[in-house]
Amino acid sequence: MKTNYINNEKFLEELVRYKEQVAVNLAENKTKPRIPNYIGECFMKIANNLAKRPNFCMYTYKEEMIGDAIENCIMYFENFDSNKSKNPFAYFT
Repeated sequence: MKTNYINNEKFLEELVRYKEQVAVNLAENKTKPRIPNYIGECFMKIANNLAKRPNFCMYTYKEEMIGDAIENCIMYFENFDSNKSKNPFAYFT
């Protein structure tokens, strides 16, 4: 059995928990909370593991590509809708 590098259920749980905290903070006129470490780690793992794919093996700017991927995940992760999908891994890859 292949071991996944991301626990999809925990990733979903953390995203939902973060979105709930954002809603509470906005209702109380507070700033958004910091992105949890687990979500950030998932973004890094996704970007780094996708960069290992054979179609990216000869890229000389792989580090830039990984950085851009992480940045895009951070910019758009609040658009993930857990009512539409229960698979955040697929959404971010």
